[in-house]
Amino acid sequence: MSAFHSSISEILALHLKCSSTLIPYWNSTHAAVVYDITIYQQLIYINGIIDTVFEGIVTPYEGSSSLASTTIGFGKSAAFAVTSFYGQSIIDQFLITPQTAKSSCQICNDALLVAYFPFDTNGTLNDRSAGVSPGSSSATSITSGYIQEALLFSSITNSFFQSACFPYFRRSLTFTLLLWVNPTTVSGGGTIVHASSDQNGNGTLCFDMFGMTLNGTIILQTVQNSTLTTAFAGP
Repeated sequence: MSAFHSSISEILALHLKCSSTLIPYWNSTHAAVVYDITIYQQLIYINGIIDTVFEGIVTPYEGSSSLASTTIGFGKSAAFAVTSFYGQSIIDQFLITPQTAKSSCQICNDALLVAYFPFDTNGTLNDRSAGVSPGSSSATSITSGYIQEALLFSSITNSFFQSACFPYFRRSLTFTLLLWVNPTTVSGGGTIVHASSDQNGNGTLCFDMFGMTLNGTIILQTVQNSTLTTAFAGP
């Protein structure tokens, strides 16, 4: 929960708009509110998707910033005639972007982008997403890529890049995986993305998610349970 306190006590007008989505208990939900002063529009996003749109809002209230403060977890609501209330929840990555009305694409990235590794020279193994899950590598080097630089894997068996701690990566959820791949050879096939529950590549969940067949065809594997996988071959 968050509340914004101004040094001016009298509020001239209050425009209230509620989301149509109920936030479940013990389940992390990404919520965002965007106010666009150029079109007097307020939007509520839930998990990166527009949930509620409120148009025709008057010029926003502006108070003195000299004594203003931001309080997370406690607030007051004139709309609901509540003197004070406390929010019992877990809050992470609270962000305010003044002078900026984020676009739908930016909000979607904030909510849903779990990991982004550009593999550029500056911070080669750093995660550029909001999740910030830095990776590690073995026997790799930097080379010219399709977009700026790229990570080059050698032919030896222990050449790999590894990252972990993906909070939204679950078997029961929809996901998208994107990358540019430039094979130095296509004979013999190979693994592009391997998923495992243990750091050493093994575990109760352990399979090659994304790879190439012997003739260089892209292949995707999904897991139905701990012992059954389904494979889909590309063109």
